[in-house]
Amino acid sequence: MPALDALLSPGQFVDLEGSDKHSVLRELVAVMGGLSGMPSKAVLLKAILDREELRPTGIGESVAIPHCKSQKVRSFGVVIGRTRVPIEYGAPDGEPVRVLAMIAAPTDLQAEYLRLLSTVTRFLRNEKQAIIEASDLSELRARATGY
Repeated sequence: MPALDALLSPGQFVDLEGSDKHSVLRELVAVMGGLSGMPSKAVLLKAILDREELRPTGIGESVAIPHCKSQKVRSFGVVIGRTRVPIEYGAPDGEPVRVLAMIAAPTDLQAEYLRLLSTVTRFLRNEKQAIIEASDLSELRARATGY
């Protein structure tokens, strides 16, 4: 599994315009769908929404990690976004979300998937404030070094 910064290009950090959960998920999918090894945006969105139906992926402290596994995903993908305004997400602490990281993974790489999920969670919890406050999102890739 490559380091987190190797999975993230500057274009994979995005300002999200949406004001509700479904609109920001669609925005993240729009970026994720353009990455190498990804299926169509429609396939990705369905996989993400199916996963959200099982249990919302808000983890608390203003952070959500929408994620999915699919046989149609050929390589790992990560996209990190921040919202302009807090959005209701159904997090266990009841707090609205400001920072999201979408992960897409192949179904046959479970151990690597769990490591990536853990790494992204740690990154977001440690760097949440920097992500929210960054004046230029392209600066954030360097913050992912070492994760």
